[in-house]
Amino acid sequence: MDTISQDDLREYDITEILGIAWNIFQAKYYLLFSIGFLVYLPSNILVATMPHINIEHLLGADYFSRLGFSATLISSMLLGFGGNIAIAIAVHQIVFEQRESVKSVLNQFLSKMLRDWHVNILVIGVFFVAALLWLTSIFLNAFLFLLVSVPAIVLLVYWVFGIYSFAMRDLNLYESLKYSYAVVYGRWSKVFLYTVSLFLLSLVVVIFSAIPFSWLGGNVILEVTFNTLVSILSSFFVVAFSVFFVNFEESSNKKQ
Repeated sequence: MDTISQDDLREYDITEILGIAWNIFQAKYYLLFSIGFLVYLPSNILVATMPHINIEHLLGADYFSRLGFSATLISSMLLGFGGNIAIAIAVHQIVFEQRESVKSVLNQFLSKMLRDWHVNILVIGVFFVAALLWLTSIFLNAFLFLLVSVPAIVLLVYWVFGIYSFAMRDLNLYESLKYSYAVVYGRWSKVFLYTVSLFLLSLVVVIFSAIPFSWLGGNVILEVTFNTLVSILSSFFVVAFSVFFVNFEESSNKKQ
């Protein structure tokens, strides 16, 4: 299996998704590298310039210090999601539009963000506040954090295709979350299993990729450069999620 088929009724297994993603990634790596360097750089600059706080110091810090740390962390994550959207747009252009242009990807990304910008900003704002409350709840009460985590994880799995439907379909961020819910509905456990599998594989890649940096030591510039290269390497899993989304979307549509 070497491409994304829109005429296949069945759901691909995880190995087929990874195989198709690898074919796309290795064939168009030069394009994905160029886009990845531009879109992941802001997130990695933010992470590298964050004060290095260990867990022990964080637990002993006041609430506002914890809040500031959590807010910076979530902001970095949101910037990373923005990078993932750009990579997913590139995958869609490569596979379905036969276009290979960094400029067209970035133009489409900006166009999507600016269209219905008030809705998009509202969704980002709500997500930021919700994630901030969730993350800081662990400092208030561990049981409360675990209690809130259960419905949060359920919702996140339903919304796992949100950024991919936003990137690949003519939807704003709010509509893309609803669309993701519809695609996942009735297959939550399978989507959860695939998502966890892809996440764990990406974690292995990140950990092994980080080993050379631990030998190098270095400064902020070196850290930003190295982390950006790791982000680009990890963008393979964004390609995999794009394949995952298209296949499950099509199999869902044709079963209805």
